[in-house]
Amino acid sequence: MNGLIKIARRSMIRHCLMLIAYVHAVSALPAEPLLYDGFGLNAESSMSRSGWVNDWGVFEGSALQDKGDLSIAGFDSAEGLIALERDTVTLCQLGAGFEGTVYGSFRFSCKKLSDDSMIGIAFFEPDVTTPRPDLARLALLVKGWRSDLGALSALGSKLAVEGVPIEVSETYLVLFKLVEQVGREGSMTFWLCNRKQAEHFASVLIDETLLNQADLGSEAEQISQRRRMNIKASKTPIIPDGAVLSLLSRFGSEVTFDEIRISDQSLSQAAGLPIVETEKTRSIPYITQ
Repeated sequence: MNGLIKIARRSMIRHCLMLIAYVHAVSALPAEPLLYDGFGLNAESSMSRSGWVNDWGVFEGSALQDKGDLSIAGFDSAEGLIALERDTVTLCQLGAGFEGTVYGSFRFSCKKLSDDSMIGIAFFEPDVTTPRPDLARLALLVKGWRSDLGALSALGSKLAVEGVPIEVSETYLVLFKLVEQVGREGSMTFWLCNRKQAEHFASVLIDETLLNQADLGSEAEQISQRRRMNIKASKTPIIPDGAVLSLLSRFGSEVTFDEIRISDQSLSQAAGLPIVETEKTRSIPYITQ
């Protein structure tokens, strides 16, 4: 009798563990990103464009949505990208603004660079007429004009980033975290990883603490650029409803952009990590032992 009780107890424990793991996996299912564009050309792809009011338009220069993909091992990616020629600025309007804490990412690769090159993204008011980074609500530059490094800008404040210069033909992942509450001081943190750095952190963990503890440099366990800046209090959200996002390739640069994401869930989701599969994989060995 005692033996049967022990077997039943072990069976009950096993089923409880399976239920806990199932609930954990379901609770780990993230909501869709608030904003996504992988510039996918495959209509049958499960990774669809979302969070935008319209298609990309060219304010200045020339841009082409084309085949190819700035894929990085360990991250989700849709086939397709957008290629900006020299002195090109593209614009696209967001369906809604963001408030609170949000996380974002995008990927890029440079075909040509010059000392004058200015590359990055910027968020503007809905009625923007002059999409210059210094006039943006929020701007993240991976290379500033006549600078080897990037720069951050928010509500008129500017700050140079620290790290190493970007290189031609390398694929980069930009990560950022925006913390704001209307009427209170906020902050923005910016991280730049080259391909091998992104792959390294994907295999370990996309985590703020690890990204902040990494040395600056070009090696796999380092991080290429990093900076945190405080943002003054604003009476309106930094990225308001109907804001316009601009991709910038100015002054002698040719750049491809890909996989734009903004999430209110986590830095991992914003980076494009397949979170659900990771959680399930971690649970299965524990249940079956």
